Amino acid sequence: MEIDGDIIDMVLSIDDNDTGVALMLLSGEAKQRRAPKWAYKRIDWDRHVEMLVHTKSFQSRYHMSLQAFHLLLSILRSSVTVDGKQSRRCTSGNAPIVPELVVGAGLRFLGGESQKSIADIYGISVKSTMRIVDKFLHAVNKHLQIQLPTDEEELETFAMDWDAVSGAGGIYHGVVGAIDGWLCCIDRPSVPSPVDYFSGHYQRFGINIQAVCDSKIRFIYFGVVAPGKTNDLRAFNRCEGLRLWLQSIPSGFFLIGDNAYTLTNSMLIPFSGAEKHETYKRTYNFYLSQLRIRIEMSFGRLTTKWRIFRKNLDFAMEKNALICTAAAKLHNFVIDNDGVNFGPQSAQYSDFGVEPLVMNDGTRNIRGYLSVLNPNPSSATDIGVGARRATILGAIVERDMRRPIHNILRNQELDEESVYEATEE
Repeated sequence: MEIDGDIIDMVLSIDDNDTGVALMLLSGEAKQRRAPKWAYKRIDWDRHVEMLVHTKSFQSRYHMSLQAFHLLLSILRSSVTVDGKQSRRCTSGNAPIVPELVVGAGLRFLGGESQKSIADIYGISVKSTMRIVDKFLHAVNKHLQIQLPTDEEELETFAMDWDAVSGAGGIYHGVVGAIDGWLCCIDRPSVPSPVDYFSGHYQRFGINIQAVCDSKIRFIYFGVVAPGKTNDLRAFNRCEGLRLWLQSIPSGFFLIGDNAYTLTNSMLIPFSGAEKHETYKRTYNFYLSQLRIRIEMSFGRLTTKWRIFRKNLDFAMEKNALICTAAAKLHNFVIDNDGVNFGPQSAQYSDFGVEPLVMNDGTRNIRGYLSVLNPNPSSATDIGVGARRATILGAIVERDMRRPIHNILRNQELDEESVYEATEE
């Protein structure tokens, strides 16, 4: 910005005691000569979409089909519409930012593009881009929901869906979700105790997210609950709503998790330690792992679809949480509305590393129950927090169930080493 030469000469000739006056003169002159706002050329949205449809690249840009985009736009429209009159006044007569641009900018932001690049694409200032991205994130969190199943009929539907992908012939009937924790990596946060966000396991700063998915890898619970230093069990204990729901559902239904969680009749976990080397307990662990893999698939798809997670989030903690929850809700939205199917109807079990149940006579059973397991063990030997796991293990022993032969052969060398180590101990 140019400043009049007479003003500069005046400042140079002023005594030190009058420096403040000189700065005021400079400031006043600068304000009077502030450059007019730049007249950004807005992108022609219709022409933009026409080009992407013609080149078959709309989905790669916006991470969903055009049909799903229109549906999302209709859901969010009331919250992403910018006041046209106010927009023109703030942008010196530029075309207003239409809802399509707000949704498009938000999706490209979650897809990993920088706000500066988005500003260049749409012909918007960087500050305006930041504002509309925030508007989009708030709109998604307001209008899209992630919900746990509640009534028994819905829970039974979830359980049947899990049976269809388990490959274990229904002996795990009652699973309604798989739970795990995920560390969303962030830059060192500007908080009073940043060390609380440093995960010693991953050697990264992050936030602990607890999530539960269904068999179609949709999130039915997603909570940004704790700093990255917090382990999964302590983080789970902070999920008051999830724990209350788990206590309230009928006793025939339960979650599955890894050894970070505590074994109860509403939470199944694998056998660990020396027990995991026993034949039937290994079978139990194998088929349980084929179910637990779904939550890993959920996190994998989340971070692949929304590539903003491929780098550290570097925003304020509140916005980091907003980004995570919005991405999880859009993850579900795309699966529901773009015909994405992760069940056996559209793929082979082997596509997901899942093998059907192998009986001792060599027969295979994928669907249906071998027998109805008692969901509420009441015998004296079955009372306790491990009653459900004991009942399932009993059924495995009774039917002489084994892991698939290829899994046994693939892990034979590792198994032998583990057994040797366990014996030495």
